[in-house]
Amino acid sequence: MLRPSVQLMWPLTMQCNKALSAPSLSFIRTIVELASSCQHQGRLVRQFHHSPVTSNQPHATEASESSTAARQPETMDFPGGTVPFTSSLEFIGSHLTPSSPRIPCYRTLDGTGKHLPDAAVPHDLDQQMATDLYTAMAKLQVMDTICYDAQRQGRYSFYMTCAGEEATVVGSAAGLDPRDMVFSQYREHGVLLWRGYSFDEFANQLYGNKLEPGQGRQMPIHYGSKELNYQTVSSPLATQLPHAAGAAYAMKVSKAYSALGVRSSVLTAAVVC
Repeated sequence: MLRPSVQLMWPLTMQCNKALSAPSLSFIRTIVELASSCQHQGRLVRQFHHSPVTSNQPHATEASESSTAARQPETMDFPGGTVPFTSSLEFIGSHLTPSSPRIPCYRTLDGTGKHLPDAAVPHDLDQQMATDLYTAMAKLQVMDTICYDAQRQGRYSFYMTCAGEEATVVGSAAGLDPRDMVFSQYREHGVLLWRGYSFDEFANQLYGNKLEPGQGRQMPIHYGSKELNYQTVSSPLATQLPHAAGAAYAMKVSKAYSALGVRSSVLTAAVVC
């Protein structure tokens, strides 16, 4: 049985099989065409599974919509344990919440996609911003599906998806200033997509051809862009933390950045990892 994301993406993937056997130019065109199709159709596949609801009472065969909503699960299963949902934003681990066993999963929608009336939304999004965020996540999933399949066919050596992390990555990117330097891991390419990195540029890097800045000196998915303030990906996990801290301090004391007319105290280096 294919996971839900694969089942829904399967028709799109089948459309690109023929193009994947052609040169990289056809591969690039396929990504662009399918991403546009995904944008128009408004497809965004949920990448997680809700845990089943346990109950001693048998469910009625003709339950109403309201009773179905009432049975929505309130936890999510992750490797290592079950995580509770929450619709509030608060710091945990302090004297106010000394007994929090796990960090809860924040959400504003229930399992059916309906708004939770009591959900805390500190910054309301207008329609255009919401559409842009949704479009970026949908494009990211389509690109990941195609690029992962291409890697499994041996067309390049390495690829990792950001399945299940789309909202975290794209949402973080949307909240940053474009001047913020990003030090990412190799599942955060949604930041580049949000900032304007093209599908052609993604494909050029994966193939390591002469059209990408590194010209094949980096492994696939180790993206970087000077224009978009995105440092080339560092493979070892967590190395982004000292890199970003050092860069942030350098920015703070640098006269070059002060000359931009921005107070040094607000110049930051962003970490997405």
